[in-house]
Amino acid sequence: KDDALELLVRRYGRAMPIVFVNVFQDYKKYWFLQDHFVTTLAIYYGIPVLSLRSTAFHSRAATTAMFQGANSHHFRPIGHRHIAEALIGLLQFAERAQVPASPSLNATLPPKLCNS
Repeated sequence: KDDALELLVRRYGRAMPIVFVNVFQDYKKYWFLQDHFVTTLAIYYGIPVLSLRSTAFHSRAATTAMFQGANSHHFRPIGHRHIAEALIGLLQFAERAQVPASPSLNATLPPKLCNS
């Protein structure tokens, strides 16, 4: 239930650094909508979202059919498309995190690696 999910997010969300992974698990619209809802909840409560679309398209026709809403074709996460989407998601998360380098870290790094 959506209410139970929201309660879980409110109660435990802040304790988990990377919680929600945005994955198109299947061609079924229900899963897509549920996943979108979870992602929206995470953003609302300030929880970092790792966006990962592990969908691979078998043909141009299948891609067109999906964007037109005729998602009766089964899309499976395969090959380098899956890996590329994972890397894009990790980069998006790293950009959102934007953790500033601490002075103590710079003190332990060689001079060429210091950013100050």
